[in-house]
Amino acid sequence: FPSHDMIPIIYCNAVGSQTEIVFDGGSLVMDKDSNLVMQLPLFEEAIAVVDWNENGGFTQPVIQRVDKGMVHTIFAAIFIVGFAVSLGLFAAGAALKSRQLLTWGARGFLLVFASLSVLYLSGFALKAQFAGVSSDLVLRAVDKHHRMSKFVWTGCMLITAACAVVLYRFRQEPEYPVWFRANILFISLTLLVFVLRSLLTGFAIEWAKQKSVSAPVS
Repeated sequence: FPSHDMIPIIYCNAVGSQTEIVFDGGSLVMDKDSNLVMQLPLFEEAIAVVDWNENGGFTQPVIQRVDKGMVHTIFAAIFIVGFAVSLGLFAAGAALKSRQLLTWGARGFLLVFASLSVLYLSGFALKAQFAGVSSDLVLRAVDKHHRMSKFVWTGCMLITAACAVVLYRFRQEPEYPVWFRANILFISLTLLVFVLRSLLTGFAIEWAKQKSVSAPVS
């Protein structure tokens, strides 16, 4: 996709049918930032010309702009809620010595890591979007948030790996090993600190943007 490779894409589709295959047209052009520049009609023959710049953009105006920040925010909310629920289930399982609650919490961590991976990878496109068009204050805030997110992703990866191994190796055992409960709780509570710091640095980006806009021009 353009948002991943940072290159424009021109999708050309046929119109009509061939045996049981139906081609619906709808050819489109997207710039390197995944913004929709042109889209041809569905089930109708059409020809269009676009002017491609060397920087990966087009002279035609953008029809539909992709809000990458919204995708990042949605997966951030999914991660925070999922992490809190998984940690709560795991802590309750450790306190009550309930294998079922521990299993639910461990499985929750596996799902949380999947959403965090999407969240972390989408941050690269956002970071590139800020580069060159933002003030030094905003860029420093973005870089700090990205580095803090890397700590969160690494810690969550350790939790996920431990949970996956224990869930598989001890799937037939009546109890999980004692070290499993202690270590996962310790890493999770430590990770919680970095999650909160990552949230604070994320809010700092918006503060830096407002600060840059309101700063007087010398």
